Amino acid sequence: MTRANLPKSAFALPSQRKYPLVTDSGRPSVSRGRSALIYAKRDTTAGNFNTIRAKVLKRYPSLKGTVAAAHPTSQRSSSRSKGRAKR
Repeated sequence: MTRANLPKSAFALPSQRKYPLVTDSGRPSVSRGRSALIYAKRDTTAGNFNTIRAKVLKRYPSLKGTVAAAHPTSQRSSSRSKGRAKR
C-alpha cells in the first residue's frame, strides 16, 4: 500500500492528506505521530497545529507528555511582551 492508497482517516489533516499517522502498510506507528507533531509545529498555523495535536494524541496517548503545550507562534507573542524594549 502506498500513501496514495491510505484512507483519509490515516491522516491528521485528511482534507489535505497531510501528516500520515500510520505507515505506508497501514500499521499504526508512534514515530509517525511524533513526526506529524514536529512537522506541524514547524509548518502550520496555530489552529492547524491544535487540530493535528488533538488527532495525534487521540491515536497515540503515550505521546501526551512529549508534546509542546502550544504552537510556537502563540509562545512568541507572549515572550515579546515580557519586558523587552522596543527598538
